[in-house]
Amino acid sequence: VKQSDEPGPFSDREGDPSPSTESGTAPAMDDKRHHLSTIGKSCAPNQIKALVTPFAAVEDVVVMAQGAPPPEVFPITGISIDLADGSRVRISNPATLSSMQQYQYAASGYTPLITWCTNFSSKHHRLTDNWSLALHAGSTDAIAKLAEVLADPGDTILTEAYTWSTPLDGMRAHAILLDGVDVDNDGMIPSSLKHKCEHVRVQGGRVKALYIVPNGSNPCGTTLAPERYAAIYQICRDHGVVIIEDDPYWWLSLDKEAALPGPSTSFASIDTEGIVIRVDSFAKAIAPGFRLGWLTGAPELVHAFNAVSSTSTHNGSPFAMAALHEILVHWGEEGLNSHIASTRSEYRRRMHVMLAAVESRLKGLAHWTPPKAGMFLFLDLSPSGVTDSTTLMDKLREHRVLTIPSKVFSPVGRASPHMRVSFSMATDEDMGKGIARLAALLEDCRVHRAA
Repeated sequence: VKQSDEPGPFSDREGDPSPSTESGTAPAMDDKRHHLSTIGKSCAPNQIKALVTPFAAVEDVVVMAQGAPPPEVFPITGISIDLADGSRVRISNPATLSSMQQYQYAASGYTPLITWCTNFSSKHHRLTDNWSLALHAGSTDAIAKLAEVLADPGDTILTEAYTWSTPLDGMRAHAILLDGVDVDNDGMIPSSLKHKCEHVRVQGGRVKALYIVPNGSNPCGTTLAPERYAAIYQICRDHGVVIIEDDPYWWLSLDKEAALPGPSTSFASIDTEGIVIRVDSFAKAIAPGFRLGWLTGAPELVHAFNAVSSTSTHNGSPFAMAALHEILVHWGEEGLNSHIASTRSEYRRRMHVMLAAVESRLKGLAHWTPPKAGMFLFLDLSPSGVTDSTTLMDKLREHRVLTIPSKVFSPVGRASPHMRVSFSMATDEDMGKGIARLAALLEDCRVHRAA
């Protein structure tokens, strides 16, 4: 049993340890604020937080300002977490337990976890001096808020030609225009990005952000080639575009020889102009149920994110923040890397089961490229005569197998013959059974089209 010696309070007494300290007052005006939307420029932090924050460093202050329950009424006096490696994390520090059960008053989240994330980002992404860090309540929430503070209705956000569908839904809800950049087996194609940026400008529009998932892209499973980072960054810099680098699969390389805990190349690591907001997540590395991650970027942009968060979800659950931090401290760097290695090994095993099934059943019926990271295989069903995979949904139900058609991943709703299959949750037996059922469906499609 190992327990952290970190204190429990949530930043209301300890300043944000990230290189640029977040506070209740707005940052000084500088050239980064022009990237913000009208909401991003005008949103103010929670008024009570703004009033309370200046007292954080005041010694011997008597606090009679909080509308919060006293620690004496909290029901939890100790927590034990049994881990898969056979070890146990015990949380018994009264201050930590009190903070876990209390409102979060910090501008950016739980200070000890912010410190951990700051050290991690500094080490693995070699960030420049002028950046801030904030925790977030899951990538879905983070991307939605970033879109809100960066783009006004009618502005354009570019994405990969196929990308995670949930952020697309959120951006559309804010009347943000979307368009997709061409990709190949090495990820986003820089020349296509340049063309899209120039086309929007010629049409009188504004590209405010590029949303990209560089490792294990969902749904394609592609990983951006290292030599493309600089070219994409330069194009975005030239066109005044903020890069939202959403990297939940950074941890999940499927290459047996890949470095731990993740690749050294990132947009954040080459950001000299403060135009990258990197979004990291604990969801795929540890567990999505924590609903936690962190983002890093220019202080003005992170401040706007925190201001929006302070009037809604804040930066996540204090209970989850403290529990996760205790686990990370218990593991240390060696334990975390061991966990990531074990997680990768299981994903790699599942991928090979899936690939064996498609090799056996789908030759001549589909094309595919083995993924380099993540949990998805993107099937091209055009050899079976399929032109729009959404038309297969009724037949999929008849054959009792569920996959996701590519149209939902298109920022412009474009139909294609592609289909996303996941190897993360299905059992080995079910993967074989599911691919066999998909093969039978595609054989039927081919026969009907031939007739």
